Amino acid sequence: MNKFLISALCILLVIGFSGCTQTNLNGSGSSLLKLKEPGKLIIGTNLPYEPMEFYDASGNIVGIDADVAKEIASQLGLELEIRNVDWDKLFEQVKSGDLDIIISSISITNERQKEYLFSAPYFNAGQVVITKKGNTDIKFPEDLKNKKVSAQKDTTSAEEAAKYSNSSIVYENSDYEKTVADLKNGNLDAIVMDYVAGIMLVKNDQSLKIAVEPFTQEFYGIATQLGNTALMNEVSRVLRNMKETGKLEEIKNKWLSET
Repeated sequence: MNKFLISALCILLVIGFSGCTQTNLNGSGSSLLKLKEPGKLIIGTNLPYEPMEFYDASGNIVGIDADVAKEIASQLGLELEIRNVDWDKLFEQVKSGDLDIIISSISITNERQKEYLFSAPYFNAGQVVITKKGNTDIKFPEDLKNKKVSAQKDTTSAEEAAKYSNSSIVYENSDYEKTVADLKNGNLDAIVMDYVAGIMLVKNDQSLKIAVEPFTQEFYGIATQLGNTALMNEVSRVLRNMKETGKLEEIKNKWLSET
């Protein structure tokens, strides 16, 4: 075999291997991504849950989840469609394939992982401690020990409050406004609640602050139907890239600013 023939075969082999390793994520010929519509990423979410997902004054879907969804679609080279879906139907539609993925402040739990495939976590919605802005006594959850602390009944917030405070009390959802008023007038020292709810409370009431940042781990993830592994691998890859480049933190800071 002469050297010219060998060179030609080498070139063909290189081209062949290159063609095998390239992935066309944007075309109908993609054999990797299982999408309802070729070239389009259809995402389901349930509104409103500010600042994660909600409508702005112009009727656009905005928030942390919306921005994360846009970045995922952009990096995958796909057109994006976001649909507002009732919470119960959200899971049904992604399981049936009517939605490619769902992103809606969904906590990753062992039970859900049996029925859905989850991405890498992208947001920690753990518990925080809310106090009056002038409070300097509470900086860590351990500081709640001899304090009057409240949390919503039958929630992980109440469980965490009881772990640290020997004077914790629970409130019904209908008593939320009264509980906040008790915090402001000094009848309570602190309220334990999840991070998203805490952010919105202090954004709407400048007399309060988050005294203790998330001290538990309750991660949100993006979900798809079981077996849709290639798509979820790509979603997780984008999320990791967003974390490494600081894009994810940029999105969070944009919507979670307390002022």
